[in-house]
Amino acid sequence: MSDYDPANAKAYNDAIVIRYYTRLSGLTPQERAVLDPLLPEIRDQPLLDLGIGAGRTVPELTAISRDYVGVDYSQGMVDFCRAKYPDIDIRLGDARDMACFEDGRFRFVLFSFNGIDTVNHADRLRILKEIHRVLEPGGSLVFSSHSRTPYEARERAEKARPIGEKLRSARDSLVRILASPRRSNPEVRKLANRLRNKPREERTEQYAIVNDPGHDYSLLTYYIRPEWQRRQLRETGFRDVWPAIDGEGRPVTDCAETPWLYYRARK
Repeated sequence: MSDYDPANAKAYNDAIVIRYYTRLSGLTPQERAVLDPLLPEIRDQPLLDLGIGAGRTVPELTAISRDYVGVDYSQGMVDFCRAKYPDIDIRLGDARDMACFEDGRFRFVLFSFNGIDTVNHADRLRILKEIHRVLEPGGSLVFSSHSRTPYEARERAEKARPIGEKLRSARDSLVRILASPRRSNPEVRKLANRLRNKPREERTEQYAIVNDPGHDYSLLTYYIRPEWQRRQLRETGFRDVWPAIDGEGRPVTDCAETPWLYYRARK
């Protein structure tokens, strides 16, 4: 476990973050575009829903099959889900170690909202191998992940900003901090998180782990280009790896500007 994994886990137990996820409901249009073609083969079959957060996907997937298990590694999220869905199998667990499930237990696994992006590279591969293990032969995995290409384009644009603009932005942030220099001030929270997490960033040929603005810079998040992600899937045992899919359900290229991409593969 890397030194930032506990920080990411802590962020998802933060009351502010949990409250954000409680306001979300239903599948996104992108998720529907990816899932709809699979419905004939997964209906009434065993489904595993990883990274359920506050339960956004629970009613949608349990409508497809009652043989459903929802898992999250945030105790706060799980507590909320269990209270909201007392008759559903909701578990506290970690996708890196799913020894509680036998080999081939599920027909379908969903890991939504880029949940797989919250761990380091070695643990990401461990998760993919564990998902492969718990899928039955021919079973499908669908997940989303941050695309590295548009993020790097934004970074280049930020570096190219005139120095005067950068100084004005810094001045405005300082004014907001000084106006209310307490931890409850979002600007104070952002600055503290940024100072703590920025030095932990990583960049390699395959992937980048960056401290992006999500949840007030409280996370370190994994970004990857589509071709590297497809290669990861093949190397962890998956076959029939579809091209990356954008928000409209269309295949995309490695230079796509879509910030989140969806992937589908079979065991």
